[in-house]
Amino acid sequence: MKTHTFSIVVGTNACNANCPFCVSKMTGPVPVSKHINWSRFTTACRIVGQARDGLVTVLLTGKGEPMLYPEQITNYL
Repeated sequence: MKTHTFSIVVGTNACNANCPFCVSKMTGPVPVSKHINWSRFTTACRIVGQARDGLVTVLLTGKGEPMLYPEQITNYL
């Protein structure tokens, strides 16, 4: 089976914006850190690497802004 989309939930609630469409405001509180767990993120990226056959999209999502660390995230992906 080919994977077309892979979601990585970036477990952080840190954000530098106040977007009116933010899903975080529409969901209940979840105890998450203000910092990305790089160990878990690395594991998720390794899984993405193994599923590359047919992979079209990698979706970064979470309660906070997943692109607060764009250089690090780009390097991992």
